[in-house]
Amino acid sequence: MTNLKCNAKNCIHNESPYCCISHICVGGTKAMTESETCCDNFQERRENAMNSCCSKEKNPMVDIECKASHCIYNEAFRCQAKEVCISGPSASVCDETRCSTFKAR
Repeated sequence: MTNLKCNAKNCIHNESPYCCISHICVGGTKAMTESETCCDNFQERRENAMNSCCSKEKNPMVDIECKASHCIYNEAFRCQAKEVCISGPSASVCDETRCSTFKAR
């Protein structure tokens, strides 16, 4: 499990700065830069929509599946970084989020 910090405040899974789900997937199969990655689990929090975390605890430790095969932290499609930061403070779709921890091989 990896320590995850997320500033995608518009995501229904975000309980700043943590995620309320136990597993996320970082997208970006052909990514060579951070800007080509994203959090595939991002879902925009809409007005009047309940946060998905209402009945769950904030979760600083998350299992991270990683499709960014060119990242140095990717081992067999699992992130091995000690800490991961997902950014996208004003994201409204998953493509507006980034894995700020991504480092190309």
